[in-house]
Amino acid sequence: MWKSWSERSIERRELSLGDIGDESDAVTGLSASYEAGAKTLFAQVRVGSVIMLTLGEAGADIELQNWVKKCAVVFAERAEQAQQGETPYATLDDVA
Repeated sequence: MWKSWSERSIERRELSLGDIGDESDAVTGLSASYEAGAKTLFAQVRVGSVIMLTLGEAGADIELQNWVKKCAVVFAERAEQAQQGETPYATLDDVA
């Protein structure tokens, strides 16, 4: 998914969101809205056999990277909890 999206994004650049799940990568580029300074961030995270995609869009003055990272971390934690047979319980409040 990431490779396909990144090939189609305008002014794309790869980002590091740190260690999330078993494997992760992210790319950012101009928003499809073409609003001045608007951007899109696409993150892909794998936990076990589950692949989760997180997509965020924001205007020029909105910080996007930390928000998408927080969401990706919560999704990864919930996927890991479910794969361990637990009822997923991680929330955004649990992520620093």
